Amino acid sequence: YRILVPWIANGLNALDLPIHFSLWGWARMIELISMVLVVYATRSYVGLYLKDRRLTSILAFFVFLIVPFLFFYPRPYYANYWFDTPAILFFTLGLTFLYQKQWALYYVLFTVATLNRETTCFLTLAYLCTALGREKISTIAAHCGAQFIIWMTIKTAPKTAEEAVA
Repeated sequence: YRILVPWIANGLNALDLPIHFSLWGWARMIELISMVLVVYATRSYVGLYLKDRRLTSILAFFVFLIVPFLFFYPRPYYANYWFDTPAILFFTLGLTFLYQKQWALYYVLFTVATLNRETTCFLTLAYLCTALGREKISTIAAHCGAQFIIWMTIKTAPKTAEEAVA
């Protein structure tokens, strides 16, 4: 539904914080924080495959090559999609948790990430493709089924309080 960032921005806007931003300002702050966290998440993910910590740090900074497209590209050609940068963060963390089989963290992240953007279904496909031949079919089916149920529950849930009442 792409509602996570607007929910967080609205929540922060409703708080009486000493920092006063508009909804747009809070959304941009969330996007900026997500961009910084993407570098750390990428470093962690690349570190699963490469043991040279210096090289993983250097490679993680290549993520900043996408910054012009997310922040500076002329607006008539690129709309401001606040959920894109958090989606990159969630996807990278999701791949990391899948690789490490940290299922509790993965399912929490999967749920939150699906509220941000529905492309989390590709994490399920990534799991399926990498687990086939390495894990039991029953285990694969259980994880894919659980992810499908979470994904569909979020996709079919009412978006607003008005929809819930109607």
